[in-house]
Amino acid sequence: MAMKLYALLYFVALAVIHSPMVSVFSFRLVAKLVRPRYQCVSMSTFDRVFRRDLNQEKFLSFANEIKGILFSSELASVGVIRSLQVGKGLTCVIRDYTLNRNAFSTPDGQLSLPKVIRRLFEELGATYIKLGQFIASSPTIFPADYVEEFQCCLDNTPTVSYSIIRKIIQEDLKQPISNLYTYIDPAPLASASIAQVHRAQLKDGTQVVIKVRKPGVDSTLKADLAFLSIASKIVEFINPSLSALSVANIMEDIRESMLDELDFRKELKNLQNFRAFLERQQITDAVAPQPYLQASSERVLTMDYLQGVPLTTLPI
Repeated sequence: MAMKLYALLYFVALAVIHSPMVSVFSFRLVAKLVRPRYQCVSMSTFDRVFRRDLNQEKFLSFANEIKGILFSSELASVGVIRSLQVGKGLTCVIRDYTLNRNAFSTPDGQLSLPKVIRRLFEELGATYIKLGQFIASSPTIFPADYVEEFQCCLDNTPTVSYSIIRKIIQEDLKQPISNLYTYIDPAPLASASIAQVHRAQLKDGTQVVIKVRKPGVDSTLKADLAFLSIASKIVEFINPSLSALSVANIMEDIRESMLDELDFRKELKNLQNFRAFLERQQITDAVAPQPYLQASSERVLTMDYLQGVPLTTLPI
């Protein structure tokens, strides 16, 4: 089904660009969707032609954007597989709800929409868990029941086996683990949407944590964000009034921010900059962990182990 949808959108886009007959049809369709105000008033032939050409340009630009996203390298290898995974996730949630409705209900027996959405986000994986973390961290934006339900998305997501984590560390650092660490705790300290964290000890005895990107997260995240980008553009195209809210632009900002999180070298640089800022300003009430360049890479980040408590546990 997903492949058929991709192919349909692709050939429609090509037809619009290369076929005059289909272009004429598309202009009429766009005119009905957009419902421009100028139809309500008397206009000259020149104005009508100008508006028609403007709609044509907008539609061709829209079609090209969608085609570019659908057939980008980000979707080429994982688009269909990801669609099947999404279908499987939806099926699992429906099955679980059918077999055990109490798990999705409030104490008074009512269906809890936050529980349903949280469960669905967990099934859909990294991108949606990341959105769940955003909900959990934004009590001023989302209702309290949603914020509370999504707290488990912060550091209690499914873990990856230690054998896989160990392999990623060794591959990315390009040297035997024993050259850098004397010990790595096989049990994860925490597991989030993009990475999981293990305690470890460097050769000099320094207590550290190793943040390791989970396998396959990058391709899944890119595919999901591409689909969300398509959805935002379609919504704006069908309802132009939403363009004032910059839905597509906001989605693009979120996309860039989330993709930046895939490269731990950027996080390492941010830690270095923040530590330098604290030192320059002589701020002692805040501390940032020291990253270790020799034990870090794109998928692995080693930094000081600092004890503390989550901000969400502190009284407001």
